[in-house]
Amino acid sequence: METRFSAFAKGGEPVTLKQILDQVGDPPWHWSLSVFEGTSLADSDLDLIDLERKVERAEEGVEISLQSLRELAGQVDQTINIHLVAKVSFGSSCVFVVQAFDSTEWEIWAEDSDVVAVGVFDRVREGAETGVWRFGFGKGGRQAD
Repeated sequence: METRFSAFAKGGEPVTLKQILDQVGDPPWHWSLSVFEGTSLADSDLDLIDLERKVERAEEGVEISLQSLRELAGQVDQTINIHLVAKVSFGSSCVFVVQAFDSTEWEIWAEDSDVVAVGVFDRVREGAETGVWRFGFGKGGRQAD
C-alpha cells in the first residue's frame, strides 16, 4: 500500500516528521535512515550537518531507535528529503517506509500483509486527509488508553 500527500496541510502549515512518527506507536521494528536532509529548530542543539554526513556515508543507512528518531523529529523544523525504513528484524524485508521529497511531498508505504504496518499507514493517511494528527499510540501501534 502506498500513499503520497503534500508536505503542507490545507491551511499551509507543514506536515512534520514528528506528526508522522506520532502515528507509529511502539511496534517492535528496527529503523534505518538512508537519506536525510533538513533544517533544525532555531533553539535546537542538533548537528544536522554531522547527521547528514553519517547517513550519506552509511551504505545500508544508519540504524536508529524509534526513541532517537522521535527526539530527532522533535528538533527538526523542516524535512527536505528523507528515506526511513522499518523492518521487523535487521536483514528482513521492510514493512514500513517514510519518504519526503524536496520539501513538497511525503510518501508512505506499508507492507499490506503486516497488520501493524497497515494500522500505522491508515492513521498517517487519515491525518494527511483530515489534517487531524493523532498521537499517544502504545505498544504494537495500538492507541494507548
